[in-house]
Amino acid sequence: MSVPVLDPGVAVPAPAVPSPPSELLALRVQDPYPYFAWLREHAPVHPDRRAGRPTVWQIARYDDVRALLTDGRLSKDPGRVPGYVPGPAGLNRHLVHADPPDHTRLRTLVNAAFVPRRIAQLEPFIEEVANRLLDRVEQHTHVDVIAAFAAPLTFWMICAILGVPRELDNAVTRDTLMATIAPAQGMDPARVEGDLHALLDVLIAGKRAGGERGGVDLLGALVEASDDSGAMSEEELRSTAYLLLLVGHDTTMNSSATARSPCSATPARPRVSPDRRPGRVWSAPPWKNCCATTPRYGTRRSGAPRNGSASTGS
Repeated sequence: MSVPVLDPGVAVPAPAVPSPPSELLALRVQDPYPYFAWLREHAPVHPDRRAGRPTVWQIARYDDVRALLTDGRLSKDPGRVPGYVPGPAGLNRHLVHADPPDHTRLRTLVNAAFVPRRIAQLEPFIEEVANRLLDRVEQHTHVDVIAAFAAPLTFWMICAILGVPRELDNAVTRDTLMATIAPAQGMDPARVEGDLHALLDVLIAGKRAGGERGGVDLLGALVEASDDSGAMSEEELRSTAYLLLLVGHDTTMNSSATARSPCSATPARPRVSPDRRPGRVWSAPPWKNCCATTPRYGTRRSGAPRNGSASTGS
């Protein structure tokens, strides 16, 4: 989903675009693939216009998406759309919303924690937690894979990677994060953001005070990068902490559930497992993706309107 490259000095009449069926629109969050299939067939470049929001051009065909993702005239910076704030206030200066060279700088700082040696330190912990969760559901006929396995496993993993203190590695912290993307009905948005900022205050202050360290402790390393070398601004530090806590958990959780979904209807096939022991394993189909869209924003160089935004579908 993208902004078309138009000459701003030429008036181009908008082509007639069919509207997606209402039943597909109603289910596009829970199951976006039928909606994407309809877009590819009937409206591969589709304007999504909603009151009070910038127009989003949804691009659904692979070749078009690939071309736009590598087009330097589009940006990942939502600040190019005046008045548009895609996430909690003060927490949008992270690598997902950055273009080079800022993206390169922030990614380098984060990647330092994901070298093989450091990840290997977590393998016993991950295996122990996964086995414990599987033991709990082994006797059940029906299991909610997300609630019983994927959500707790991935949340504990990202807390271990970031070095979140044990007293904050709990359901309250997870609910605080998830409320920023899926708030309960009637929840006050100001309270949601306030709870999130309070959580980040506690986490970052704890690292600066020499709190619990050990394991990978990515958050501690980022605090040092901000305080000692100035490699990150305070806003970038807080934004990156929020991004890693949320996306490091939520995206991995969805990947686990997405990989498991087709296995329910597909028999396992014998295959040698990574440790060379015979076993029965499943592989996720390549067309399933835990992220339905990835946004891009128009720039003046693209000739796109300043209030236009771009998003590409999986």
